[in-house]
Amino acid sequence: MCSGILCKYLEQWLRLMLHYDADKRGGPRDSSTGRLQCFKLLEEIITVKVSYSIISQSINQMVSHSLNQ
Repeated sequence: MCSGILCKYLEQWLRLMLHYDADKRGGPRDSSTGRLQCFKLLEEIITVKVSYSIISQSINQMVSHSLNQ
Protein backbone atom coordinates (compact mmCIF):
# COMPACT_ATOMS: atom_id res chain seq x y z
CA MET A 1 0.00 0.00 0.00
CA CYS A 2 1.12 3.52 -0.72
CA SER A 3 -0.42 6.97 -0.80
CA GLY A 4 -2.37 8.06 -3.87
CA ILE A 5 0.25 10.60 -4.90
CA LEU A 6 3.11 8.15 -4.53
CA CYS A 7 1.20 5.47 -6.45
CA LYS A 8 0.60 7.94 -9.28
CA TYR A 9 4.31 8.74 -9.54
CA LEU A 10 5.32 5.09 -9.32
CA GLU A 11 2.83 4.13 -12.02
CA GLN A 12 4.28 6.75 -14.38
CA TRP A 13 7.83 5.60 -13.61
CA LEU A 14 6.99 1.92 -14.10
CA ARG A 15 5.32 2.71 -17.45
CA LEU A 16 8.56 4.32 -18.59
CA MET A 17 10.80 1.56 -17.26
CA LEU A 18 8.71 -1.41 -18.45
CA HIS A 19 8.04 -0.19 -21.98
CA TYR A 20 8.18 -3.08 -24.44
CA ASP A 21 10.18 -1.20 -27.09
CA ALA A 22 13.79 -0.94 -25.89
CA ASP A 23 14.30 2.32 -27.81
CA LYS A 24 11.41 3.97 -25.94
CA ARG A 25 12.21 2.44 -22.54
CA GLY A 26 13.07 5.12 -19.98
CA GLY A 27 11.16 7.80 -21.85
CA PRO A 28 12.41 10.57 -24.11
CA ARG A 29 15.65 12.40 -23.46
CA ASP A 30 15.60 15.93 -22.11
CA SER A 31 16.91 18.25 -24.83
CA SER A 32 18.89 20.45 -22.42
CA THR A 33 20.50 17.80 -20.20
CA GLY A 34 20.33 14.66 -22.35
CA ARG A 35 18.99 12.63 -19.42
CA LEU A 36 16.17 10.15 -19.79
CA GLN A 37 12.78 11.18 -18.42
CA CYS A 38 12.77 8.21 -16.01
CA PHE A 39 15.66 9.71 -14.02
CA LYS A 40 13.95 13.10 -13.75
CA LEU A 41 10.77 11.40 -12.54
CA LEU A 42 12.75 9.31 -10.05
CA GLU A 43 14.21 12.50 -8.54
CA GLU A 44 10.67 13.88 -8.18
CA ILE A 45 9.55 10.67 -6.45
CA ILE A 46 12.42 10.86 -3.98
CA THR A 47 11.63 14.47 -3.06
CA VAL A 48 7.88 13.90 -2.51
CA LYS A 49 6.88 14.60 1.07
CA VAL A 50 4.71 11.81 2.43
CA SER A 51 2.21 12.38 5.21
CA TYR A 52 0.13 9.80 6.99
CA SER A 53 -2.64 9.70 9.56
CA ILE A 54 -3.17 7.30 12.41
CA ILE A 55 -6.57 6.89 14.00
CA SER A 56 -6.52 5.60 17.53
CA GLN A 57 -9.62 3.52 18.19
CA SER A 58 -9.26 3.63 21.95
CA ILE A 59 -9.54 7.42 22.29
CA ASN A 60 -11.02 8.18 18.84
CA GLN A 61 -8.42 10.85 18.10
CA MET A 62 -6.66 11.41 14.79
CA VAL A 63 -2.94 12.20 14.84
CA SER A 64 -1.16 13.39 11.68
CA HIS A 65 2.58 13.31 11.09
CA SER A 66 4.64 14.66 8.20
CA LEU A 67 7.79 12.84 7.16
CA ASN A 68 10.58 15.19 6.16
CA GLN A 69 13.77 13.90 4.65
